Amino acid sequence: MITCLVIQPIFDRYKNLKKNTSIENIQEAISLVESVGKLKLGNNFTLKVRKVFAGTFFSKDSLNFIFDSLAESSAGLVFINYNISAIQQRNIERYLKVKVIDRTGLILEIFSERAKSFEGRLQVDLARLSYQKSRLVKSWTHLERQRGGKGFLGGPGETQIESDRRQLDSQIKNIKVKLKIVEKTRKLHRDSRKSLQFPFVTLVGYTNVGKSSLFNRLTSSSNLEKDMLFATLDASARRVSLPSSKDIIISDTVGFISNLPTQLIKSFKSSLEEVISSDLIIHVIDLSSPFASNERQEVKKILDELNIDWNKTKIIEIGNKQDLLNSDSDALKNSEIGLTVSAKNDIHFEELLRLIDLNLAEELQKESMILKFCEGRKRSWLMENNLVQGERYLSTGIKLDVRWSARQKGKFLNLDRDN
Repeated sequence: MITCLVIQPIFDRYKNLKKNTSIENIQEAISLVESVGKLKLGNNFTLKVRKVFAGTFFSKDSLNFIFDSLAESSAGLVFINYNISAIQQRNIERYLKVKVIDRTGLILEIFSERAKSFEGRLQVDLARLSYQKSRLVKSWTHLERQRGGKGFLGGPGETQIESDRRQLDSQIKNIKVKLKIVEKTRKLHRDSRKSLQFPFVTLVGYTNVGKSSLFNRLTSSSNLEKDMLFATLDASARRVSLPSSKDIIISDTVGFISNLPTQLIKSFKSSLEEVISSDLIIHVIDLSSPFASNERQEVKKILDELNIDWNKTKIIEIGNKQDLLNSDSDALKNSEIGLTVSAKNDIHFEELLRLIDLNLAEELQKESMILKFCEGRKRSWLMENNLVQGERYLSTGIKLDVRWSARQKGKFLNLDRDN
């Protein structure tokens, strides 16, 4: 285990930095460190930054304070909960004589540990290698320009930057080729779902808002539920029956976070296409979070980066963790939230299913058709889906009066292709 010193920069009277509107805080920084299995939390503190220095980010006085804190805690790693440049990272490491990791680096480390599926591992490796390539500067000594081992906490690696860059380029190219194959397979699965004519519903939200718990309750699944950031990374999809007897496919996605690394957004673009193609997006908000409003804006920002129009796409917002709130909580008065639930205590789950049902309601039309007597399978399908309003036997076949949606009609017409 490596003891980690956690620093949360607080920008005060900033001179050469755009206004800081992000929601990073010391508690989130601690949670990020605790999410890495190989790290042990050491000292943690906020540090005022009145001016960002191009070479070292912090002032000399701040670096001296950090140096003294390192001596007290015997930490072997410094985590700065902010994205710093490669040059700044190198110079801070030289000054403190310990390894330094920034926000992007630690999030990528967490993703590297958590990704289980083949596609997830490829996506994380692509993001990690792209990040490492941007960090190929002389750090520590001439022997540690690229840290070896998986992730960013490994030991010494190659010695020549150009050689490192060529190796990384080759690895990135190979991963992109493999991802292209995986993306084709994912597209086939998506097309297969469309042929089934099941509406597709996606859960999105800030990390640790309880999406996986909601997903498990809705689908009777057993995905990992844990009070930690990025507990699950690999998307899951399950079939669910709504109160109207309509079947849908519901999918869980990776949790979002403020300043999500650009490399990850690019790498996970293919799996996040599930969100883009959704018939309904359920945005889950943690009612107990003091930053709930800011987290909502961060999710909106990431959806915007995915070219999802918030005003044109069908999106409903629900508040989770109601059990942690008082009835007069300001979070409950948020007019944007359509329903409050508790995944832990199963509060308002029937109402949630009805809300999903209502938002997926389709315009129905009446039609009449005549089926041949040998087309019993089609008649059975119509009966099973409660689409028949009336039937009459004729000499030429069975006349059926049906009431259905365009989606149900498309699925009915596809029955011939399945034979």
